[in-house]
Amino acid sequence: MNVNSVRLVLEGASRLHLNARNVGLLEAFYSSIQPQVFMEKEMILARNKRVQAGETSIPFSFVLDSKPGLQETYHGVYITTAYVLRVEAPRGLLSSTLSHEQELIVEIPGAGEGEEVCASRAVQNPSGSNRSTSAENVSTVRSPSERSVEPTVRFEITPASLENVDDAERSRIPRFAVLGHLDRLRCPLTCPLSGEVQVDVSEMPIQSIDLQLVRVESIEYAEGIAKEATEIQSLQIASGDVCREMAIPIHMPFPKLFTCASMRAQQFRVDFEINLLVTLGDNTIITESFPLQLYRPSL
Repeated sequence: MNVNSVRLVLEGASRLHLNARNVGLLEAFYSSIQPQVFMEKEMILARNKRVQAGETSIPFSFVLDSKPGLQETYHGVYITTAYVLRVEAPRGLLSSTLSHEQELIVEIPGAGEGEEVCASRAVQNPSGSNRSTSAENVSTVRSPSERSVEPTVRFEITPASLENVDDAERSRIPRFAVLGHLDRLRCPLTCPLSGEVQVDVSEMPIQSIDLQLVRVESIEYAEGIAKEATEIQSLQIASGDVCREMAIPIHMPFPKLFTCASMRAQQFRVDFEINLLVTLGDNTIITESFPLQLYRPSL
């Protein structure tokens, strides 16, 4: 088989698109958001080559030079950062071009370590409706010595602590008390999220206790900033009416590709949150939300 050439192309870029429900159908269709290219490389491995039957190996090597702002591999809903190695072998006008793609996983030691750390005071919502839960964030910059010891984050959910609830609705909420802690909010991607949750009191039976990992993708465009939160994974840590005053461990690994070090780019950002959901017997959902700062440990 004859090929005109064997070409190797490496491209690394972040591609963004808007959610039509968020910004409108026309805006999402006509908004032109150019990909942010971090790496481009092209190499001709062979010209006018005859390939014998069987396996043919063509060695190659090149230096991976990146542009400023290199980001980790990440597959989101509205933001995707991918590094793709593609080989092409054109065979002339009457034959199709042979091609194959292989994605490279890029992990950057130290990514996210110097970012701001968010502490949260959660706002709970006991309603069984789809009403969302918000969190009040306080951003602080901490020195490396302060980051070496991450504080344990303790929480307590009771009817009195609930916000987004009026007094009339609060009086109808069954009595409950859910306590617990997270070992840290600044989490290395190589270690699972850990902690404990405990139901001290609940007048109503418990259906389940779940952990929900959420990505928050923000994209800057001509009309402002589009922000969208979507679920990455959900983990049930308890099913049924759990024993009272019994500590239930929290253990959630961070999935590759769908999580990365928290991103802060010129045109977009990617943040992460963890939601703790306690579902009562009447389908009332008690939620507490914590913003996470994910980072890649240095070598």
